Amino acid sequence: MTNSKRYPETVTGQISRLLDDWLSRKLWQPIELIRLLVGDDLPAVGPAEEPYVWILRGIGTGADGAHREAALAARIGEFIDQKPEADLPGPRPEKMLYNLLSLCAGINKPDELAAELLRMLRRKKLSGEWDGMPLRSELRAAIASNQADKSLEPVWLWMAKGTPHDFLGGTPFQGFDGILLMPLPDSEDPPLDSIGEALGAIARSLDKVPGKQRIFGSLIDRASRAYSGPLLIYHLASKPFYDSWPTWARKILARRVPEEDGLQEFIKEAGVEYDRGIGSPGVFANHVATQVHLALRNRDRRAATVLLKIRRDRLRQLGLTTGEGSGLGLWIVEHIEAHNGELRVLPTAAANLTEVKASVPGRKTMKDSIEILSVEDDPLGAEWIRQAVESRIPGAKVNQINTESEFLTSLPEIAARPPSLILMDEMLRWADPSPHVPERPADVRAGGISRAGLRCCVRLAAKPETSAIPVILYTVLQNSEIHVA
Repeated sequence: MTNSKRYPETVTGQISRLLDDWLSRKLWQPIELIRLLVGDDLPAVGPAEEPYVWILRGIGTGADGAHREAALAARIGEFIDQKPEADLPGPRPEKMLYNLLSLCAGINKPDELAAELLRMLRRKKLSGEWDGMPLRSELRAAIASNQADKSLEPVWLWMAKGTPHDFLGGTPFQGFDGILLMPLPDSEDPPLDSIGEALGAIARSLDKVPGKQRIFGSLIDRASRAYSGPLLIYHLASKPFYDSWPTWARKILARRVPEEDGLQEFIKEAGVEYDRGIGSPGVFANHVATQVHLALRNRDRRAATVLLKIRRDRLRQLGLTTGEGSGLGLWIVEHIEAHNGELRVLPTAAANLTEVKASVPGRKTMKDSIEILSVEDDPLGAEWIRQAVESRIPGAKVNQINTESEFLTSLPEIAARPPSLILMDEMLRWADPSPHVPERPADVRAGGISRAGLRCCVRLAAKPETSAIPVILYTVLQNSEIHVA
């Protein structure tokens, strides 16, 4: 069949015609592909660039380019399964293999190439180099560009953390590229944890490298381009606190956090407090993650749901939850007695029912209506407390305050109608994300999140109407980390 297409009168146009003529023939021989890969059958293009570069140019764009690319990838896949790295066909096998694998990396057709390239990897016969470039490095690049799923995620993450693959090798930057090049079906979310862990590991490896800020910033920007939308950068916002990123890397990331709802300012101030020394970094990071989650919820509720699930998993990893709850509510109920209250567990006639009676000095028994004020900035923790207290203390009602600023605003109401008991988290965020975040007083800026509960207690003690309210101040901080003036 005669090819009647019109091609540009350029070298690239000649190669496009050559590819179309060859790919239109149903019967072909491996030697024909080999001659293309070493440049023997290409127009005279000179030695300045490798043949694969000209082949990629000849593939072109648009519908014709897509057709050429798919047909060429199919033939390359067949050729790879003939084990050319073991048989070494042709007079210049290293050049042929280098251009073969480089062409695969440029084509990016996982349907035609992913399985074939992985079979080449499993054979472990590839060796040698071309023009100073190890052929295994080209295989790694080809595999990264043609991933059909996320099965190689552990390989790329280990590579990003500084552990090369035993056959493919690889630097942390190449591992990071491998993560970003993994396919993402429409129904799946980005590999958020792997991206965050990789960035943290790379930041630590760059600590003494000149120009580290520019290099690291470019990695964050590449990840943001790979996964558009707010989810990635919001997820990364709390990652430096969980994984102890170097201060300079955390500051680079903070500049990319959205300014809406005061989130960027919050992250920067949290960083200042973190650098002063935090006794329980995981818990501090969870408070940061709570603020980030609430800020994202104002913008994208579906993405915020993803972050919430990640935060639940992180809490379990930190040992701050057991089963479906945190155990915090049970701890509070058990420690009511520490304020001279009474907690009695009485058997009943029902097989699976236990009656619980508790009392707090100077107030009604828990059997009657009683109000308990919970000051807890984590919505997950607040809900655990409410469920644990209300389900185990009949008649109890738990009212909720979320932040330190909300507590200060509510002080007149608390004084007018004192609760029977206040359950106070020591670590509290100043305010929820909002376009109009209240200004932080000087003592809040100086003390930060970690002293918020104590500041609230001091304000309660300063007023006669509230000084007698029993308060259970709970925290994971050690005694040595809490300083009371």
